[in-house]
Amino acid sequence: IGDNPFVGVDHLSQNSGRAKAERFSQAEKVVEILKFSSELGIKGFVASTHPNLRGVIEHIVKNTDLSRKLTIYPIVPYAQGYVIRMTELGIVGAIMDILKPASMHEKLSIIMKGGIDILTQDVKGLAKAMIDIELLPVKKINIKAVFLHDVVTDLALALKSKEAFDIFINYIKDKYKVTPGLVTKNFA
Repeated sequence: IGDNPFVGVDHLSQNSGRAKAERFSQAEKVVEILKFSSELGIKGFVASTHPNLRGVIEHIVKNTDLSRKLTIYPIVPYAQGYVIRMTELGIVGAIMDILKPASMHEKLSIIMKGGIDILTQDVKGLAKAMIDIELLPVKKINIKAVFLHDVVTDLALALKSKEAFDIFINYIKDKYKVTPGLVTKNFA
């Protein structure tokens, strides 16, 4: 099952998308659908790292047995979320909001490593820090694969940047021990 209806994505109607986003604005409503789907034999949930995902995962872990039954397949990064957060909260506020699910040790580690990467202009390090930040909300649930969002995948394809794919694929395999995947709208 995919998360588009839960976060207001409807490629045919903006009004329908807004109505779905409102309907599923509470984590409990999303979890009801995930429970029902699980009872029908659907055991996978493909989800962008949208801010609502954090509440859904917390509700699953605290209130259901779905964390043992359900496998999540996160798609990173949630680029639109960064733009919205920075517009609403400023850069520092956005960073603090993104790091909410992290422990104090994780926050310090990510901030220190990310700060060094910015100073040294280490793009690889920054990419890895962004992946770590994106995956914070899903660390308490079963993950079998992590997908790179089609916006990044297709940009890297257009730029013929094999290195971008190598960074993502190797980091997901090495650190998270799961299968890396690529989402694309490029049929070639």
